[in-house]
Amino acid sequence: MTFKAPLDLTVHAPDGMYDPANEHDACGVGMVTTLNKRPERKIVTDAIEVLVNLDHRGAVGAEENTGDGAGILMSMPDEFMRATVPAELPEAGHYAAGIAFLDRDIETSGQQEQAIAKIVREEGLEVLAWRVVPTNPDGLGLQALAAMPGFKTLVVASPDGALAGVDLDRKTFRIRKRVEHEVGVYFASLSARTITYKGMLTTMQLTHFFEDLNDERMKATIAIVTSGGIVPFGNPDHIAASSAQNYGAYDLDGVTDLRKGEYMTAHGGYDQTYANADPDRVLPIDVLRDLEKEGKIGKLYQVFYSPVGNGTSVANARKFGTEIGSQLKAAHVDGVILTST
Repeated sequence: MTFKAPLDLTVHAPDGMYDPANEHDACGVGMVTTLNKRPERKIVTDAIEVLVNLDHRGAVGAEENTGDGAGILMSMPDEFMRATVPAELPEAGHYAAGIAFLDRDIETSGQQEQAIAKIVREEGLEVLAWRVVPTNPDGLGLQALAAMPGFKTLVVASPDGALAGVDLDRKTFRIRKRVEHEVGVYFASLSARTITYKGMLTTMQLTHFFEDLNDERMKATIAIVTSGGIVPFGNPDHIAASSAQNYGAYDLDGVTDLRKGEYMTAHGGYDQTYANADPDRVLPIDVLRDLEKEGKIGKLYQVFYSPVGNGTSVANARKFGTEIGSQLKAAHVDGVILTST
């Protein structure tokens, strides 16, 4: 498919993989992750830099300082939450939080908070705290100022603190939707796993407006998985070279690189010579450790997972992915890099 100038508005006929139904405008989106188990500040800093570099994708009104919206979604910054929320929190993943867009009138917002608390109780959870989100509106356009709500973080949990993860998120999803319909209050997000900061801002205004985003305790987290079949030498879990029925999970504590004779590949879908001579070629632990030393990433997650993709059935692949994903979620890992052959 050949297109003319960028402003060519011709509606083209479907051709191969091209379908004009998929043509649509889109805002800019970026994603940043880090190869570790531990949340770190750099991922937030880098994500904000990505956002600033997407300024050309955001629209503005007649006032150049009134944007059509900018924001950031990140994993729940547990250290920051514990330091700033005026309540004792259960362990990470066992509480949910989100920023509510309340009325700026104190009396009205108080009534909204009471109505929200009632819905929270009806859904089987309890309000642990409300926290005012510090903002700095200096430099915002008149339209943005006129539409600006009162920003408060709501923190909820089950009464016994036992509900966690996606099970808690199912509850908070119902709460968020009920609040929007019954109270008329919007939540940017309400989750045990992530939190969103956003507003009627340009990308350049986000961190100036939301002071939380400049706090060094505002941190976010990845693990590494390979379908290249890298395993400790001797293949202790007897993973089949093809049509595998199981996968391996191997400790990386103290491992700085994957040496020949200590690690090997069990994969039968390619010439093993190259991988066995230097297993880091498939699973680059040596490079990741160097990045740790340079401070470019945090501590590498202590376990790597190794399924073999060659000839593995869809059912087994789905089973492996579900199990590995569940374990990584339980460990509060926010993202995964998959290396493959």
